[in-house]
Amino acid sequence: MFGEATLVKRGNNIIVQHGDDSGLYVRFYSDAILNQQKSDAEGRPIYDQVEMCEINFAGDNTKVRIAKATEGNPPYYLRFPNQYAAFKQQQEIVEDVTPIEHWPPITKAQAMELKAMNIHTVEMLANVPDVNLKWMGARQLRENAKVWLSEAESGKEAIRLNKKIEELQAQIEAMRNQNAGFSSSQKQEAVVQSETIAPPSLEAPEIKPIVTRMRGRPKKVENGADVTSINAASGE
Repeated sequence: MFGEATLVKRGNNIIVQHGDDSGLYVRFYSDAILNQQKSDAEGRPIYDQVEMCEINFAGDNTKVRIAKATEGNPPYYLRFPNQYAAFKQQQEIVEDVTPIEHWPPITKAQAMELKAMNIHTVEMLANVPDVNLKWMGARQLRENAKVWLSEAESGKEAIRLNKKIEELQAQIEAMRNQNAGFSSSQKQEAVVQSETIAPPSLEAPEIKPIVTRMRGRPKKVENGADVTSINAASGE
């Protein structure tokens, strides 16, 4: 249902509130509008290029609201910023919703029938008012859409939690790899240091004989022999 704007005072501020717009299909387009004043002045038809807003109501293809994008309070281009941005970018995207033709439980033919009733997304189907549930199986189809959206919301939260867990696991693994690399670097540095420091030698030091010199005259040698050695041999 189209929510009319109401002014609400909160403290010193005044804000504009609307009803539930989830059951609306809104699109902006550009149209040529006759400018009667200019036409009268020029004596020929003069048209202005004007941005328009078309609002369709889910489940009711007999009701539509068309106005300039600058009309409304606030203006429609501010009230429906996603649709207006899509129009400016020449896209056909409404907002973050599921197009009805991409909803798995229904066939392509059913999707086309729903779009003919201005039901273009699963969110719009879930918000069709009771007064517009006029086709066979409409109420059950709406309930199925509500259940599917609820389960999808729960699944989204589960996906968010799983993603968070994966991010934490990746951080832990990165820290482990960093610590492992640091330990390996320390071991390698210790090996290099042990190779550069020469080990103490285990060989016995060379002992050189101590030479002493006797005082006095040199010993007398007879026939090339030491006199002292000769005397010792003869018992003198």
